[in-house]
Amino acid sequence: MPFAMPGHPFEEMGPPTWKPAPRVRQQYPSSRIPSNTKKQPTYTKKRLKETPYFAVFEPFEIIYCQKCKDLVPTDSIAIGTHLQGPCYAMSPGPAVEKAALQARALLDTPDDKNMIRRRGELYARASRSDMILPEVAWLRPATSGYFCLLCGQPRRNRTVLREHMRRVHDGEKDMWGTTLVQTFRSAGAEFLTFRVRRRG
Repeated sequence: MPFAMPGHPFEEMGPPTWKPAPRVRQQYPSSRIPSNTKKQPTYTKKRLKETPYFAVFEPFEIIYCQKCKDLVPTDSIAIGTHLQGPCYAMSPGPAVEKAALQARALLDTPDDKNMIRRRGELYARASRSDMILPEVAWLRPATSGYFCLLCGQPRRNRTVLREHMRRVHDGEKDMWGTTLVQTFRSAGAEFLTFRVRRRG
């Protein structure tokens, strides 16, 4: 069958040559990328190398988050959970596991999942008469507090200290002194109060 009528100007061109159109990869908006093809963001590995997530507060041998300054249980699972929380919002996977193990290795102590028992040990250390530290610049500023004259435990609130006197010291009264204190938090709540002095 002729391609054009006789005498048509396209008659000499012959039949058309057909080529398949190049295949274009479909572009998805970032919110619509299928979950099975979505890759980890490229900054994750870079951030692992350049930004320390946790550090050790040596006077108490505790791990704290560099961003929110909360104490974290000395357990790699708890550390990994914190990495996936609002501070860093990392996705579960090898990157989180590696960072958690690196942070856990900062502290050469056994895993400690029992924060209540750990708190008792920390307060025993904070009660020592020689445990009056220079004010920690990156924590909330020091405030006026109180400490027990019988055992040395510091508290921010006098009502809480009176409760301590009632429970631990059989209701002894007026056996307290004033001091400057700072507080570590854990999971957003006050966890450990310790005595400080102003930096000279």
